[in-house]
Amino acid sequence: MEQDQQIFTGLLKNVSPKEGYGFISCPVLQEAFGRDVYVTASELPPGACAGCSVEFTLHINSKGQPQAQRVSMSEGSPVDMDEAARLLCTGFLQLASD
Repeated sequence: MEQDQQIFTGLLKNVSPKEGYGFISCPVLQEAFGRDVYVTASELPPGACAGCSVEFTLHINSKGQPQAQRVSMSEGSPVDMDEAARLLCTGFLQLASD
């Protein structure tokens, strides 16, 4: 990652491979923008899944909304599982019955 860009840490709330995007919960950016950070599936590293702690740089899209770029798995502090469970969105998951 470039040194002149601030790195943020957040929790990957959800990602829909079918839709090609997801959202990251980052308290700092939630306070600043009043919303979660949008992330395209193509920006996510291999193995990233809902509940994973990630690091990313911030891009403001043409609508003035936060978007994650250069996303990597966070090697910092362990994820608070209670917080992960509270934030995790599983509404997009549907189990197929065979």
